[in-house]
Amino acid sequence: MVESVLKIDIINPDSGMTRQELSRRVALLKRCARADTELTMECPRENNICVDSLLDVALDAPEIIKMAQRAEKNGFDAVGLYCFSDPGIAACRECLSIPVIGGGQAAILTAACLGNRFSILTTSQRRISQKREFVRGSGVDYTRLASVRSVGLPVERAGRDPDETIRRLTAAAAQCVEQDGADVVILGC
Repeated sequence: MVESVLKIDIINPDSGMTRQELSRRVALLKRCARADTELTMECPRENNICVDSLLDVALDAPEIIKMAQRAEKNGFDAVGLYCFSDPGIAACRECLSIPVIGGGQAAILTAACLGNRFSILTTSQRRISQKREFVRGSGVDYTRLASVRSVGLPVERAGRDPDETIRRLTAAAAQCVEQDGADVVILGC
């Protein structure tokens, strides 16, 4: 029996990432994949968008759709979206015959398997209602959402000061568990 390699093209909607950063993220993902899985990651180049709003999702989606179509044409077995907002996922699924896996959807479904209630951490207050609506459309019982909390750190600043980022995430996650009753906390961006 001949086993074939599973080829997955991962689209990271945040443009402008270096090849080194994309390779680092692929290396992390490969730790969870079978040895015979081929992972590649690319990001849009036409826009200079760091997805942190519904407008960003809408503006990034056309290029993401083109990238997903190219992946299918190039023989990939699946496309993964490396973004909690899953930009363009419905349109990609509509026009491709290969699976399209959204990072946000996958995170919510996994959280629902790991605990009774889950919370989502997001970048800013203005994203809270968007994330609530995202959960409503995920297929998971909305009553399982314990909370959505902001860490007050725009996505373009996250990681510049790793200590500050970890401190904010840890404090908000503790509130989700202690105050909101979450069993699982999702990093929503």
